[in-house]
Amino acid sequence: MNKKEIFSFAFLALFGIIIFYISGLVGILEFILSLCIYSLVFFTLHIIWTYLRKKESMDISSFLKKFLSSMASIIFLLVFILGGFAYYNNEIEPAPMPNITLSNGEKTIIFQAMSHVGTRSFYDKVINDIKERKTNGYVYFFEGVQGGTEENTQKFDKAIGIKFDKNLYKNFSKLYGVVYQDNNEFLGHINDLDFNVDLTIDEIIERYEEGGVEETSTTPPMDVNEEILNTLAELNDRQLKVLVYINQAILNFLIKSDGLRDVITEHVGNAKLFDVILNKRNEVLSSAIIKSEYDEIYVTYGLLHFEGVLKLLQEDDNTWKEIERFNYFPIQ
Repeated sequence: MNKKEIFSFAFLALFGIIIFYISGLVGILEFILSLCIYSLVFFTLHIIWTYLRKKESMDISSFLKKFLSSMASIIFLLVFILGGFAYYNNEIEPAPMPNITLSNGEKTIIFQAMSHVGTRSFYDKVINDIKERKTNGYVYFFEGVQGGTEENTQKFDKAIGIKFDKNLYKNFSKLYGVVYQDNNEFLGHINDLDFNVDLTIDEIIERYEEGGVEETSTTPPMDVNEEILNTLAELNDRQLKVLVYINQAILNFLIKSDGLRDVITEHVGNAKLFDVILNKRNEVLSSAIIKSEYDEIYVTYGLLHFEGVLKLLQEDDNTWKEIERFNYFPIQ
């Protein structure tokens, strides 16, 4: 064997050991079986191809050496790309959640962008910030869509395509090795000046149905909770750790990638419903800020809402501007 073949076989052996460590005997057997199946498929294709072109085909031994060498190169490349992607987004440049101070000279708003799932330390920092600000005279505005009638809840689930219940983010967080955002943790600190500034499910459906809604799908909403629980039940602890690390990298990447995030949110799913969930709620928050009797307000709202809220504030009063910004990191 030449050096390339020795390296290839050594890498495949190492990769097999890693699979065994993560997935056990079943994992390594599945890996070996996959290599056998693909080698037979490609060897058959090789025989057919050489026959049609009237060329001499390789013997099985020579073909296997070339095939395994090629597979080692492909697996190495994939591992390098995926591992590099995950390491960069988790360790070198994780996604920030900005804490932004806005002012028009009369009122001061601190907008803490939020993620529905994040590390315990991220939420603890936000809680401590709320306590400090409320000690210094701030009131607290927070997002939180309240429930509606059973009929409207079913309409909402159908429009968004998933069964949306209180356990969704809790279960979702398990796939990311973090915790979920529990608004109750942010309430009642220092004083009771906490205000839920948001729409209800009934109000969202009312705005969504304005002008009529064309039914385009008869598919029932997906039970994401069940899918998540089934996935978790199939994974051992080591497999879950690998999945969590990759999922965290993907989430960090999506949070940072404004353009890709906008394409996904606007073109994947129900655009009209998304307009209500984003833009109509921006109107609710900006109106509450403008009309509030309080001059110092601490706001926790989703990251996607900031630009729209700032735009609406500036349309009302062009002296609104950003005066300070720093970042927390929810997935780090």
